[in-house]
Amino acid sequence: MIQIDDSGSGSLIGGTGIGILNTDTNEYYFDIIPLKYYQTELYQKKLYQDYVIEIVKKGFSKLNVTKKDTIQVCQSYVFDKLRHWLTDNEYNWSNAKIEGPLQYKVEESFTHYVINLGLPRDFVKHARFAFGFHRLLKWVFADKEKRKNLCKTQWKSWQKWGNKERSIYKNILTYPDYCLKCGKKIKPPQKVITIEYTTIKPATINLHPQCYSGELREFPPEFLREFSTIIKLRNLPENNEPQLFLKVLNNEVVVTSVQGEILGILDKPLSYKIAFWLNKGFVWQCYLKELSENQAKLNLKLIN
Repeated sequence: MIQIDDSGSGSLIGGTGIGILNTDTNEYYFDIIPLKYYQTELYQKKLYQDYVIEIVKKGFSKLNVTKKDTIQVCQSYVFDKLRHWLTDNEYNWSNAKIEGPLQYKVEESFTHYVINLGLPRDFVKHARFAFGFHRLLKWVFADKEKRKNLCKTQWKSWQKWGNKERSIYKNILTYPDYCLKCGKKIKPPQKVITIEYTTIKPATINLHPQCYSGELREFPPEFLREFSTIIKLRNLPENNEPQLFLKVLNNEVVVTSVQGEILGILDKPLSYKIAFWLNKGFVWQCYLKELSENQAKLNLKLIN
């Protein structure tokens, strides 16, 4: 039996891998739909599906596939035109969920391919959902000008998120991390360049200073521009005083009244981030809402 499967059609990085396996002889053929089919008008015309047919023709020739062979085709949209071609050429084929040896082989082949493109081996090998869009976007944003050339840039998801505004600033890292530019460890405390942005959630990238050569944008990231958080109250503001202030006290951020009375404290992760930007001179407008006996909703908006 002949099986046909794909890998990488959902990966932001690289083209798409097509694998063909003769399950009786274990002979295997693999090739890649080139990236240009995902970076130009070829994508809108779905010509990557035509290229699949060319790959399969070569694979059938290498594996000596005949019209007497039983053929199973993965149900992916990548094979839509191939299915018509198989029918028109009177091959004995059917749709199938491909599992087992071919699935493993084609995924391994695609993994080797993207590693050769530059994606770190550990980044792929030791991560669940290694080819998830937002995970790969972090790797691209660590060296965007070069790595965007490895992306499926005609994807709607790239059009939506690929030019997302990023805050880029000097920082001192207080926890262990990996530099997504060189792949080496960052051991705290160490000076770094931090890149922050927001897609479906806030994301942070840390790089060695020598690994970053672009311009800095030392401005609070988007998710800190205007947001709400819940704080525990120490005191209620007098007369329901609406306008409040933030102040750094012992590396924590406290919420104070106009008179300087401490009303509450931001939770630690948020407090550290806000303290960093307060110390750079940025100011937030603050209001308490939905007061209760021991907590309140704090609304914050960056005003400079």
